[in-house]
Order: sequence, then structure tokens, then C-alpha cells
Amino acid sequence: MSSKLRIDLIASLILKKAIAQREHVSACAEFCVALNLKTKVSAGVSDNFQEFRRILLNKCQNEFNSLIKTRKHQEAMERESDEDEQKPLGEHKKANKKRTLGLVRFIGEIYLKKLLVFRVIKYCIARLSQSIDQHPIKSDFIEPLCELLKTIGNTIEKKENEGGYVDSLFERLEDLSNELAENETLECRHGSIIIRDVIALRQSGWEESNNEDNDHR
Repeated sequence: MSSKLRIDLIASLILKKAIAQREHVSACAEFCVALNLKTKVSAGVSDNFQEFRRILLNKCQNEFNSLIKTRKHQEAMERESDEDEQKPLGEHKKANKKRTLGLVRFIGEIYLKKLLVFRVIKYCIARLSQSIDQHPIKSDFIEPLCELLKTIGNTIEKKENEGGYVDSLFERLEDLSNELAENETLECRHGSIIIRDVIALRQSGWEESNNEDNDHR
């Protein structure tokens, strides 16, 4: 097996582990850092440092886009399904949500480890926000967005708020929370509470966020 194929396989296994078991996301991110360093200093494979990062980034982006596309497809099926079909669709929805939460947490963690640039984070935030800001509001994407913000909020607040990017993002979240709170469905009200939680976390100075030893996010 070539060096590139080995790196591709390792990146796939790490991503699979992180998505499936969120409690191991921080460890997976740390392993990526260690692998980067080892690959960078290995004799004769200096280019593989950048290669690993590129492969990992591509896999994260492909998985992210796939999960969003899958959820939108599920929504279309739910609208057209009868009562007997709702249960299996609900199980698929639950599994997709779990994978999405694991993925965004991993993306946030490897960003904190400086393996991803902020441009990638902005892309993920934009895709999730665009998916939410439809009529009716798509509340399924609220929890992944808030999970990502809980993971990286303190860092982007300090480093990436030039031009008021973070301020504008949270102004929209405030408006969105108010809109959802007025909706009668339990799902929308739950979405409002999730947003309120991340807003409160920001107001508290991100005390529980971006602590690399804290796995309770």
C-alpha cells in the first residue's frame, strides 16, 4: 500500500471513530495532531504533512455536505410518507443527527488544534445557517450549529470577530430564537432553548467552552 493510501485510510478511520463516538472526539483530534507532527518530521515524506491535512479536510467537507443533503432528502420523504413509513424515517433521522453532531464537534476540535483554517469554519456555519433560514424554519440544523459554536465560540470570539462577524451571527441567532419560541411545535421550541443555551454561554464568557480537557460540551 502506498504512503498516500495509508494516510487516506488513517484519515477515514479517525473520522469514522469521531463521528460514531462523540465522547472520543477530543482524543481523535489529538491523534491527528500527533500524526501530523510525526509525518512532518519523517525522513523522505515531508510533503505528506500537507497531504494528510488536505485529505482530512476533503473527507470532513464531503461528509458534512453529504449529511446536510441526506437530511434534506429525508425531509422530502417525510412530507410524502404515510404513518407506517414514519417510524423507519424517524430512526434514519436520529442516526443522521448523531453523525452530524459528531462531525461538527470533530471539525471544531481540529480547528482548535490549527489543522483547519477559519475559512472552513465559516463555510460550515454558512451552510448550517442557510439550511435553517428557510420557510418554514428548518430546526434540524440548529443543534449542529450550536454544537459547533459551543466548541469554537471562545476562540472565534477572540480571533475572528473583526468586522463584527460573531456579533452579527449571534444577533441572527437571537432573532431566530424569538421566532422559534412563538411557534407552537415542540421541535421549534426545543430549538429556541438550544439557541438560548449557546447565547447564555457566550454571555458568561464561554466558561464551559474551548477547554480541551472538558468533554461535557
